[in-house]
Amino acid sequence: MHAAAAEVDSPRLTNGLANGAAADAAEESEHVQREGMGSPFRDVKNFWATESLPDDAAGPAGALVFKVRKGTNLVSADRNGLSDPYVIVKAHTCSSWRSKVCYKTLNPEWDQEHDFEGYLEDITKGPVKLRVYDFDVLSYNDPIGKCQVDISALTHYGVEHKLVFDDVPLIGVAHGTISFDVHFELKPVFALFPGTPVHASAAQALRRRPPADASKLELFRDGILRFLSRKLFLYIAVVWFMTLVTTIGFIVVLMIGQLIPDWTGKGTPVDPPREEAGWSREARLVGLSDDHLMHWSNVCFQVATGLFSYLNGIATPWRVSVLVHHFSSRSSAPTKDFYGRTTEAIWFHIPERPRLFIASCLCLSVFFHFASQATRLTWTTYHSSNTMPGVVPVNVTFGFSIVFGVAAGIMQGAQEKKLQKANPERYPPGLDSHLTDFIKRWRNGEIRLCSLRTFRELLRQSREEKAKWVIANELQRMKTVQRLNGSMSNVKAGMNNAAAAISAGRKSKVAPEVPA
Repeated sequence: MHAAAAEVDSPRLTNGLANGAAADAAEESEHVQREGMGSPFRDVKNFWATESLPDDAAGPAGALVFKVRKGTNLVSADRNGLSDPYVIVKAHTCSSWRSKVCYKTLNPEWDQEHDFEGYLEDITKGPVKLRVYDFDVLSYNDPIGKCQVDISALTHYGVEHKLVFDDVPLIGVAHGTISFDVHFELKPVFALFPGTPVHASAAQALRRRPPADASKLELFRDGILRFLSRKLFLYIAVVWFMTLVTTIGFIVVLMIGQLIPDWTGKGTPVDPPREEAGWSREARLVGLSDDHLMHWSNVCFQVATGLFSYLNGIATPWRVSVLVHHFSSRSSAPTKDFYGRTTEAIWFHIPERPRLFIASCLCLSVFFHFASQATRLTWTTYHSSNTMPGVVPVNVTFGFSIVFGVAAGIMQGAQEKKLQKANPERYPPGLDSHLTDFIKRWRNGEIRLCSLRTFRELLRQSREEKAKWVIANELQRMKTVQRLNGSMSNVKAGMNNAAAAISAGRKSKVAPEVPA
């Protein structure tokens, strides 16, 4: 669909600038204050502000993929007769996004994409607003046009339908157009990368505006969880995971250097035997003496403990919230969120007892981990942490932390797989399902482990599963629409029949006889 057709059919270009002049001026003033003087700062979301959140979060979850392509014949804002344009894009219920700056041009080609995550029903309730600015280093950034478009047609055409806008005229300036396109992609919202502070269900459930009776403590909890749901923590989680794997690798190498000589009888036994390591033999298997091996092993253990301390500390708000939810006055029945409202978030669809077990194990894992960290701060050296009395509290607390964490992970994974299997149209299979199937096929000799064809096959299978999920989700949505339309038709037919009966009754009514 192009801009010419957009004016006739939805999505249609909407101005609404006369009625919203004051709001536009305030928004533009806010942006100038934030972006003025060439400041690189972006919009900073107030995580405790809930006015912009929708009252009801419904419809398929995913991302509105916005692609800004180019601008044409923009107005000049600099003395050299050119501009340094960039675009600020705002989708309904989502934070603003800023494109790159194209320097010294009136026909910029941005060719950039951005995902506005949310629900199809929510995002399409309002228009997508675009504002074009001229970037200045030593003065305020000058506005050089704006427009807004209605994307409600996405709910009629369905997901994965692209709306193309070519040469949309910019308003508020003498000339200039902008070209872009939008489409909505379905995406699983419950995938959890190791090291992320909250379950993705938190972000999904907290996209709704809290009820009027929400307490200050509940609003504070929502703000904390909404902040921890930022993508920034996903990037930190990737770095955390890579650092943890590297640290564990070093621990394995160092332990090999200490234990293999004793198992194979290599090296010279230490005389007299060490109290903390009676098996010690000087073999220099990895080029280090036993003293250096034990020292660096202790350092690596401290680093690993610190990494787990970060994970447990930053995940504490989510773990405590889901545990307290079971003992609060709000309903914690399946499908109910923190406020007792129906939600599509997969965590809240887990049965109540398994969910309480998972939340309890997670909180116990946090408790015993920090107890273990306290013991390691008390017995800091390799010798003190591997001899009495330090060896008992150090290892017991560490062991309980691992046991409770693993138990929670196993139970949560099993419950989520049950939900995926029972509701494939709502919860598509994750990457672990594809990997499991891949390993089974490899064991059966159907595919080779190290080949480009195998990798392509895995990607193809993942795309097919996603396509099946998209089709099933769309069919479910169409059935719902048809059912609602059928209900409305029945209501209208009933009202028409009732009106016809009333009208017929009035016509057939006989005037009462007047007694003589």
